[in-house]
Amino acid sequence: MKKVTLGLDVDREIKFTINSLAELEERFGNTGLQQLFAAQNLNLTLIRALLYIGLKHGGMKFRGSAKENEILVGDLVQEHWIDKGRNLVELTKIVSEAFAASNVFSNMETDENPPKGAGG
Repeated sequence: MKKVTLGLDVDREIKFTINSLAELEERFGNTGLQQLFAAQNLNLTLIRALLYIGLKHGGMKFRGSAKENEILVGDLVQEHWIDKGRNLVELTKIVSEAFAASNVFSNMETDENPPKGAGG
């Protein structure tokens, strides 16, 4: 898996795993994770939650409740990203890159792509 980092107070890994993606589903409902990442669905609440979950599964240590930690992540992003002239488009590209690097969905079977050795 490709390592994706985000420069905040220090470079921090953003990582999405089966467990982190399940955590997102629990938080935002079973709407389909790929749809969750669609540009029209991205909002600040979702971006902050994605960052928190990705940073947590990337190894960043947190204390307190999920909500408190999401606020902490928001403060880090504000101070070390937004206040330094970077924008949310760049930030969401990094989150999307980490999501793609997870490879969770890269081997999904479909009717068009059955598993090798299945029916043919």
